[in-house]
Amino acid sequence: MKIIRPRPAAEKLGIGLPTLWAWARDKPDFPQPVRLSGNASGFVEDELDAWLAAQVTAYRAQPPQKRETAIVAAQKSALARRQRKAQEADRVTA
Repeated sequence: MKIIRPRPAAEKLGIGLPTLWAWARDKPDFPQPVRLSGNASGFVEDELDAWLAAQVTAYRAQPPQKRETAIVAAQKSALARRQRKAQEADRVTA
């Protein structure tokens, strides 16, 4: 079992660090980080590989007209974040 730190994990997935942490927080099927020490964490490389393979398989199983582009996925993710922040703000003011 190999543990890789967040920056190499993000590079492996082709995403930035903020996205890596957002996925770990928001996507229930995304591999969770492993705490290595008080200030260090990492991801199990085999879990990241399996998750990525599952994403590719699911994407390829969709009919071409149903495939969601990366831009649409990013827009949906940004909308979900804005809605979550609005809900949190409503809870704080209530």
